[in-house]
Amino acid sequence: IAFFLHIPFPTWDVLKILPWCREVVQGILDSDLVGFHLPDYCTNFLDCCTRGLNLQVEDTTVYIGGRRVKVLPLPISIPFHRFEELASSATGLSTLDNTQIILGVDRLDYT
Repeated sequence: IAFFLHIPFPTWDVLKILPWCREVVQGILDSDLVGFHLPDYCTNFLDCCTRGLNLQVEDTTVYIGGRRVKVLPLPISIPFHRFEELASSATGLSTLDNTQIILGVDRLDYT
């Protein structure tokens, strides 16, 4: 079973405010693999395992109930090299001298 959290994982000092914080961490640890976008989010989760549940943590592995749970950064993003390549080869923009183009991209599905 793999679990991937699409949002930042909080530090223990923030997570412990939840009355059921230990149950949240325990529930995530029912997985065999836990993934986060960034290494910092992994560090936060591993710290919660240590400080919140007093579990043994070595590098990216949590030991719980005779099991090992692997915690890894698994960044997900667009193939930005391809977009960079397309942008650098784009034509037709050279006629826009002294014009600044600003592009904003936002997620609309915060679910």
